[in-house]
Amino acid sequence: MLSEQREVILQRHIAALSPYVNRHIKRYGDYVVNLHNIPQP
Repeated sequence: MLSEQREVILQRHIAALSPYVNRHIKRYGDYVVNLHNIPQP
């Protein structure tokens, strides 16, 4: 962790961070793969 490495962590830096919200996003997508219909290059 940064504090264990004696890095200075200021409150203004923490305030600028945003949480990683993934409730409404499928992180790995929802992909349908049709191996019988391969597009031409």
